[in-house]
Amino acid sequence: MGRTWRMAYLKATYGCGAYRPYETLVEEAAISVGLGKEAAQNLEARWAELQPWPEAKRVLTELAPHYKLGVVTNCSEKLGRIAADRLGVPFDVIVA
Repeated sequence: MGRTWRMAYLKATYGCGAYRPYETLVEEAAISVGLGKEAAQNLEARWAELQPWPEAKRVLTELAPHYKLGVVTNCSEKLGRIAADRLGVPFDVIVA
C-alpha cells in the first residue's frame, strides 16, 4: 500500500498545476487509495523518526569545508527542515 500511496501522491503532485501544500497532497493521496487521512497524519507526526542514509553525515561533513551545502526537497518547508536537522550538519540553504 505504501507504493500505491506514493504513486497517488506523485500523480497529484505533477498534475496539480498551481502550488498546493505537501501535507494536503499526501493526505488526499492517502484517502484516494483507501488508507484514510490518519495515515498522512501519522506520517507527519513521525517524520522526525525517518533515518538518513548511514553515510550521509560523514559525506556531508567531508564536503562542508569545500562547498556550500544545500537541500532541495518537494516536501513542505517544515518537514524539509526536520529532515535536514536529522543529519546534524549545518546547511547553507534549504529549499522546499
